[in-house]
Amino acid sequence: MENVIVVAVKSIIVYKRKVLITKRTAEEKYGAGIWEIPGGKLEFGEDLVDALKREILEETGLKVDVKELLLASTYKTDDHRQVVILNYVSHSITNTVKLSKEHSDYMWAGQNTMRRLLPAQMIQNFEKNHIFEKLYIIED
Repeated sequence: MENVIVVAVKSIIVYKRKVLITKRTAEEKYGAGIWEIPGGKLEFGEDLVDALKREILEETGLKVDVKELLLASTYKTDDHRQVVILNYVSHSITNTVKLSKEHSDYMWAGQNTMRRLLPAQMIQNFEKNHIFEKLYIIED
């Protein structure tokens, strides 16, 4: 089996000091039922920020203002598939979300809710890079 590297762009979308998190449907091939931050795969030839805006619009119906790249991380989903994630911060002027078929739920979360629901590896990366403090996310 051939090794595959997937590049994904994700965004910590901030609205009134809370972050949008979304729950993947139980039918998803990767990450079924987990909470995550919005984003998706980079398509060949696509600009990173354009890809991020496209993915966020497709998944949430939100148009966002992408601010900056916060951190990059990587992990393996199986023995032959590695994902590289570029995490940006974005701001939304509205909190009205229209989910795609990929997600079953969403919420605007503070730090404590994010720590409880998001994958441990993601939270470790956020804490290691002081993301909560940099973005002034409420504790809830």
